[in-house]
Amino acid sequence: MSLGSHARAARPAIAALSVFAVVVIGGCGSSDNKSSGTTQASTTSSSSTPSPSSTSSSPQGTDIEITVAGGQVAGGLKRAQVDVGKSVTIRITSDVTEELHVHGYDLKRDLTPGSPVALTFTADLPGVFEVELEHSGLKVAELQVG
Repeated sequence: MSLGSHARAARPAIAALSVFAVVVIGGCGSSDNKSSGTTQASTTSSSSTPSPSSTSSSPQGTDIEITVAGGQVAGGLKRAQVDVGKSVTIRITSDVTEELHVHGYDLKRDLTPGSPVALTFTADLPGVFEVELEHSGLKVAELQVG
């Protein structure tokens, strides 16, 4: 086996270690709001009853709908898979004051009871990322990018 074939054989292991490092390093430790992706957030108000949680994908991106009530995610933990470079929009309504945190991307948004919040970003980091309510530690979604 030549040196070139050894290097090609090592690439999957190096890629796996890189993804692991991104996930480990991207934990809760940082308090700044940096992201290597495009970030856009919007807050909207609605007087209607929140709908159950859901996840949908389209060629343009992935929408994750989350409702948190009584300390639980309606319909259970949301799992979504998205290709690198695609848009992700998380729409969340909570019955308590909280902070939404997308780990790895280190995106954060304040939540106010009953006021829906939409967080849109480009999923440009491969890996598996937790989305949680920061203060209570409630995991509301898991995002697999890649």
